[in-house]
Amino acid sequence: MIHFRSTIFASILFVVVCLPLAHGQNTREKEPVPQSSQGRSGAKPADNPEVRSLLNDSEALPAEFASDVSLTLVENGLVRNPALKAKIITRAFEKASAAQDDVMQLPFGASVEETSAGLHAIASSVTRLNRISLQARVVQQVVATDPRRARQLFESMQRPQLMPVSCNENWYFLPDAYYDALAAVLQRGFSEREIAGGNRAGYLSSIVTETQFHVQLVPVARLLSAGDFTEPELRTIVPMYAATLAEVHGDPLSFNILMSAPDRFFEAINLLLTLLDRRNVDSRAVLQALRDYMLLNFKGPKCGATASSNDPESPLPTPIAQFNQTFQSRLVRANLGVIQEDEIKSDAKDGSSNDPPLSRWNSLTYFQLLRSIQKLNTPLIEEELAKGRAEHDAQLLSDLQDLLTRLSSWSNEGEPEVDFFHQKALLLEVLAKRTIGTSLQAEVLDTFVRFLEQNSYQDVSPIDWFFFAELLLDRDATPNSSTADLKRLVDSREPVLSVYARLQLLLQSAKQTPAGKHPTKGPNKAAS
Repeated sequence: MIHFRSTIFASILFVVVCLPLAHGQNTREKEPVPQSSQGRSGAKPADNPEVRSLLNDSEALPAEFASDVSLTLVENGLVRNPALKAKIITRAFEKASAAQDDVMQLPFGASVEETSAGLHAIASSVTRLNRISLQARVVQQVVATDPRRARQLFESMQRPQLMPVSCNENWYFLPDAYYDALAAVLQRGFSEREIAGGNRAGYLSSIVTETQFHVQLVPVARLLSAGDFTEPELRTIVPMYAATLAEVHGDPLSFNILMSAPDRFFEAINLLLTLLDRRNVDSRAVLQALRDYMLLNFKGPKCGATASSNDPESPLPTPIAQFNQTFQSRLVRANLGVIQEDEIKSDAKDGSSNDPPLSRWNSLTYFQLLRSIQKLNTPLIEEELAKGRAEHDAQLLSDLQDLLTRLSSWSNEGEPEVDFFHQKALLLEVLAKRTIGTSLQAEVLDTFVRFLEQNSYQDVSPIDWFFFAELLLDRDATPNSSTADLKRLVDSREPVLSVYARLQLLLQSAKQTPAGKHPTKGPNKAAS
């Protein structure tokens, strides 16, 4: 069935790589908006009725959506009144604290498209509607104008809630947004007097010493190497990082993922070592800690891939061989030496994980429908074209209509609700893509909207549900889409779909309005 499953996998890859990621920072491109005169701080909440309406209506949405909508309005310049902006941002920060997901997840490994856990990780990485990412967006927004307030907000953030992930899972945590926000606060949130007095160094050291997971090592090392720290600060912070690095162990899946492509990790450490050399700060402790870290984790329990990934020209595991090659000259100068094979031999008989394989979907109806879509996705052969068949001829439209009927009538046959939701939503997405330019497109999109209306985010998860809702929003935001496509979502009885479609229309309207010119009607002016 691998051939048929590849249809869905290709669709998912297109979504992850090609579509905009979300509505906020580092995701959807911020739209240029018309410039207007600044409102007085005592002005009414918003002169723009649609901005005001969106803010009011978003309050009733689940926390992650309410926070995202408010932040998107602010980030795109649609709220300019300083007092109102501060109020909205504070509310978005508070709302984000109740988000269902705490930290972003990323997919990894095989069969991601055939498990609900893998698809949740895809949805998490695309939507970024987790507590850490949303609150980090607030901090990044505030730090440019009020560094002290940004520092206060960051200090009120709970640290990322990380935990070990089983070896049979196909996802992992990515807490980088937390450390990116921290970097912004460190750069602008401390006075020269505080820096000279060691306050900033102590502040960062207290966070560094709480590093316990492999997924934290790269962002922390990157933060240290990129930050404009003084020599005394580095002498305080770096020993803390080295001591913490040497002790990080456990969570073999995260270690396996880190070691599956260790270049990013080794590059971050190398940049830090180079900075220390330039600042005349002893770097041996970090190098020793990195060596100890590699030994500790290669001798401990491992996931299968880490245990068996050996360099064909070396008896050492590939990451160890790469470590030796990358840091050889430094190791020699520090009298540490490269890692030898006998140093990483485990005392245990078998240090690899015995977690059972991850269960894949096995719905007969799903795979029958998938085969049908695969068949219809196959381009016409030369012989068919020579006989006068067109790409969108009557036979194809009839087959597509039949498939849509079968898909629409498919109901849950006793599978977990989240599995059924993912399977049917994925098939609808592929069918929507296949019918672009045909007379069936509107009917497929209407079916997709009804499916999302009937299958609430309360039954699956806000992130999983919104991942597919956003596919519709992004599709309807393309240049070839008409306003009627977004109207379909504006008129939806599902408040989340309606609010985001209205937000999309507002962003499009603002983009089309020349700078300095205000439309005569419609919700197009930025809030004062």
